[in-house]
Amino acid sequence: QLQRLPGLGSRQGLQHLHCAGLAAPQQRSLSTLRLGMSLEVHALGQEANALWCRPEVLGPVQRIIDPQRLVVAGQTVLTQVAAGDPTLLDGLQELEELGVGDLVEVHGQRDRLGRIRASRLSRVAGSPGVSVRGRVTASDPLNRTFALGGLIVDARTAAGLAEDRWPTLGDRVVVFGPAGTRPQHLVAAVVRRLTSELTDATRMHV
Repeated sequence: QLQRLPGLGSRQGLQHLHCAGLAAPQQRSLSTLRLGMSLEVHALGQEANALWCRPEVLGPVQRIIDPQRLVVAGQTVLTQVAAGDPTLLDGLQELEELGVGDLVEVHGQRDRLGRIRASRLSRVAGSPGVSVRGRVTASDPLNRTFALGGLIVDARTAAGLAEDRWPTLGDRVVVFGPAGTRPQHLVAAVVRRLTSELTDATRMHV
């Protein structure tokens, strides 16, 4: 599907993949694209000019409910084993290899209950921190906190959030912060409100 995008690999078009997931996006070669990644295509006119790889959550596994349900940074992740559309795994052979505390990156789409239906799940080495994209499920502007599902975000010292742009219920945001000792509480370093809702034509999976 990506091979049919106008501008892919051309001198003026797409040359790199921009990878979000931490406070500072990384620029990588298009060769790092992998099956199951969630992508956003930005276009100028009829030609694509930027390709973004955007995981829904990057963080530690907090709880394994069963082989097809786990909680990562307060987000419920549903994995799929159906032969037609399985969750693709990277860094592990079976989901049973995952343990509480393992750092994972999850790509996929949210269902109507806010759960992530994972298209790709990668076990990540190191400790790059926590990143979550999602809709605000509770908001407390007085105490400068809000919730993304089961994650409480403390935004008192976060950058990128103007006083008159405090996230309200239903707003889409992305948050970044260091992994702390309280797995369902994130002291955010950066909070960004996502002001535009992408259409299916601009959001896809590889």
